[in-house]
Amino acid sequence: MPWCQLFGCTQDPAKQALQCEDKMHVEKEHTFTNWMLNSVTTPSVYVEVTSIEQVQRVARDGAKFPSPVRAIGAGLSPSDIHQNDDGTIIAMHQLRKIYGLESMDGVDCLKAEAGATFADVQEYLHKQGLEMAFSAEIGSATIGGTCFATTKDSSIGPLCPSGGLGDFQSCLMGIDMVGADGDLKQHRLFDTDGRMCSSFQTLLGSQGTRGIAVVLYIATRKCIAVSTTLHLLKFKNDGKNDGIAQELYTLHTDAHAQGGNIMALISAQQGYAFVEQRLPLPATSTGTATSISAAPLSAFVRATNEAVKQFCFQRCMTPAVLHLLRPFSGTRLLRYKDAHRRGGFRYPMRARDQRRLTFAYYSFDAETFTATAEQALAFTQEYKRETGFSVGGFAVYFVTRSGHRDAGPYAGKGAGTSFSFDPIYHDPLDARWPVFVRAFSKWANEHGGRPALNQTPEIQTDPEFGSLCVSGVPEPRFTSEWIGRFFEAKKMAPS
Repeated sequence: MPWCQLFGCTQDPAKQALQCEDKMHVEKEHTFTNWMLNSVTTPSVYVEVTSIEQVQRVARDGAKFPSPVRAIGAGLSPSDIHQNDDGTIIAMHQLRKIYGLESMDGVDCLKAEAGATFADVQEYLHKQGLEMAFSAEIGSATIGGTCFATTKDSSIGPLCPSGGLGDFQSCLMGIDMVGADGDLKQHRLFDTDGRMCSSFQTLLGSQGTRGIAVVLYIATRKCIAVSTTLHLLKFKNDGKNDGIAQELYTLHTDAHAQGGNIMALISAQQGYAFVEQRLPLPATSTGTATSISAAPLSAFVRATNEAVKQFCFQRCMTPAVLHLLRPFSGTRLLRYKDAHRRGGFRYPMRARDQRRLTFAYYSFDAETFTATAEQALAFTQEYKRETGFSVGGFAVYFVTRSGHRDAGPYAGKGAGTSFSFDPIYHDPLDARWPVFVRAFSKWANEHGGRPALNQTPEIQTDPEFGSLCVSGVPEPRFTSEWIGRFFEAKKMAPS
């Protein structure tokens, strides 16, 4: 079965034109659907490549592979960013070679092809006693599919060489990219004099409109042992939101002061906030973690938390049984240790009638956390009173900004900390969900939020809001109509 069918592609045999030329799988007239099943596109040509040379051939041959050409990874975005009717889609999943470690500008980097997943990368590095600072919840996302897109993780430890921490782009030291002429060119974070390249920051905000990333160079570090303590905070969801907002912010500031972080899931249905407070453990002279934080049930708590989280996250479930853990919230009985950051979950395809996670991304400055969280919760509570529709809750992450980005949710505010406050829901195909997202996007825009083209559904309905996510001059060969509207809106926006 072709890979595309595993991720929702279907073909009409009467229309299908299949070629297997030099191991390059080419199909015509088929439908591609994302993991959430809420975004469908029908490109003129779909091609699965197995080598960088094939990517170059596709880029050069406009007659056989019509413009625009867009690369896809695992198809996990909840937005319509993969929309490319009438153009060419290149599936990069078979380009997943991991070359190994290579020094770049004095940093030990992992060199890997664009189709490698976050889980692939972390698993390889862990065998070397290394890790990348970014640790995705969804390990099946590809590094090429996210290098020009928004990601988030409540990461711990020192900043990456880029000056940021908590998104995959912060880990990037270099990108080998195929341009419209088919030539391969390397782009680096630093120039030959050791200065940060502004052009690299612009490239990160290009949304893949400058070329196709084929090889990435990812900054690595020695594994940092981490202690994770679980907290269950009471949340009444009755309009009085200052308490839960302040508790979450206090947990974050306490963790941040120790080089740590928090990830939180606020359940609107069950009335609690589930929090992972992550703290780095100092190492002994032999490199092993010290035992400063007692965790007598570590193995059991870790295994249970990982199993429950994987099951519940992909289904957007917040089980009521977690209330039973409240008496032990924040104690050593709900603490576990890891030798390194995790590799992330591999999400399988789910049937159309099954629950599946969807979400909408919005980033705000962390200094506004308490007020923004209170008001966002109040908005959803009032929305439920008016319409009867309620989201499942909110996912909360904290990311350190470098202050160097040209575009996207981590730009425009200088160095500092951002937090994402993402509404989550269990049915991407529920017609009420996109209506809510449009309303919440309007609220977020008015309250200083920033979206993500790959993680904010319905963003195409407000191109000016989406234009915050793009930078540079797009190359027509790689610019779909869907993406192009945001660059046009940026041109029209007041300077």
